[in-house]
Amino acid sequence: MATTLTQETNNFVANCLAMANDVMKLHAQKTWIDYDEEADVLYISFRKPQRANNSIEFNNVKIRNDVGINYNHGRPSLLQ
Repeated sequence: MATTLTQETNNFVANCLAMANDVMKLHAQKTWIDYDEEADVLYISFRKPQRANNSIEFNNVKIRNDVGINYNHGRPSLLQ
């Protein structure tokens, strides 16, 4: 028996697969992705614990010394 998926589900799966493909290009052994809705920050981390000594910040993005990336106020632009 075949299962029919909604267009919304198909789009969600396609977006997840595209994201997985992009994450694999990072060549990181482990990657953690967290979104803090209250702070509107997307955290992409490559190492736990996240103890960065310094960081570079530009255009709502903070690069944390080989530890990860914080994307501030990302929700509106991520949904476009």
